Amino acid sequence: MPIKLGSTDITTLKLGSTDVSQAYLGTTALLSSGYNFGNALQYDGVNDYCSLPANLQIAASSTEFTISIWMNPLYNTESGQFWVFENSTAKDMWFFYPSATYFRLNGNTNQNIWTYGYDTAGDIGSWHHYVLTRDSSNVIEMYVDGVKQTKSTSNANSANLQMISVGNRFNNTKHFKGKMDDFIAVGGYCATQQNVTDLYNSGGGVDPTTILTSGVLAYWKFNESTGTTASDSSGNGNDLTLNNFTGTYWVTH
Repeated sequence: MPIKLGSTDITTLKLGSTDVSQAYLGTTALLSSGYNFGNALQYDGVNDYCSLPANLQIAASSTEFTISIWMNPLYNTESGQFWVFENSTAKDMWFFYPSATYFRLNGNTNQNIWTYGYDTAGDIGSWHHYVLTRDSSNVIEMYVDGVKQTKSTSNANSANLQMISVGNRFNNTKHFKGKMDDFIAVGGYCATQQNVTDLYNSGGGVDPTTILTSGVLAYWKFNESTGTTASDSSGNGNDLTLNNFTGTYWVTH
C-alpha cells in the first residue's frame, strides 16, 4: 500500500537517516519498495542442483509449515518439468509441470494438484513469489504472487515433510532451469493470507524473517558471489552444497 503525497507515491520513507520503508500500520506494510534481494542462484537446467547432507525435517506429522521462495523459471529440456525439492525416499516433493503444479507427502497418496502452470500462466522468464503452507487441519495451500491457487485435486495430508535435494529430483532428474532466491522453510507455523500478501509486497519483496518470525529452520538468501555453498541464514547450519554449477551462477536478482 504506497503512501501518497498529493498524487506522488512516496517510495522511500526515512526518519532522520533511518530507512523506515518497512513500517507497518497494523499488519499492513506501508510501502512496497526498499527491499534489496542482492544476488540469486542461477541453474542451467541440465545437471545443476543443491543438496543437504541428510534429510532436513521441516515439519513433523500434523504440524503446520510454510515454505516461501522466489523463482524466475525457464523451460528446461526435460519437457519443462522441474522439482523445487524432494526428500531421499522420493516421497516428499514439490514439482512444477508447464500446465500444473504438484505437492506430495509420503508418496502420491493424498497429493494436491493446482491448475497453475508456470508456462500456461505466462510466468516464464520473470520473477514470481511462491508460498506453500499446511494449516492445523492438515490442508495444503499454494500461493503465487500473493494469490491462493485453485486446485484440481485437493487432499489433507498429515505426513511429515522432509527435503534433501533442491532444484532437482533425488535421482538427479527434472532439473530446475532459471533463478532461485530467498528460500525460507518454517516449521510449526502456517502463513496467513495477510502474511503471504506482505511477503510478496506487491512484487517488491521483503525480508521474510520480518513476517515469519519463529520456527525458521532454513533460510537461503543466495547472496553469495563465489564458491559452492549457499549459507543458511537461520543459524541452524543447514547450508546447501552446490553440485555441477559452472560458469557464472551467482547473479543479480
